Amino acid sequence: MSQDDATSTCCSVQLIRGTVHMLEVGACSGEQTKSSALSVLTCYLNSICAEESLIAAVQKALGTEPGQRRFFDKFALETLEKLLQGESLFTSTALGPLGA
Repeated sequence: MSQDDATSTCCSVQLIRGTVHMLEVGACSGEQTKSSALSVLTCYLNSICAEESLIAAVQKALGTEPGQRRFFDKFALETLEKLLQGESLFTSTALGPLGA
């Protein structure tokens, strides 16, 4: 992975984390905004070859109001966070030490 690719991926992960956070706390006002945010997240998850079952579970969890989420919804979101942490770790390793 080139330096530019790694930097771009790192920025993508940060943007996706922001999108996930907005959906997770219910900060997306309106169905169109929520739908657009879920679409961006789904596109990203497909681009990193996430499992279809995880994508479906995350879509359901983030489409559910925070107070209405059940155990499996919370599990799906925890799994998503671990996946994003792994992507972030991968890209920071690809970037190498700062100033290199």
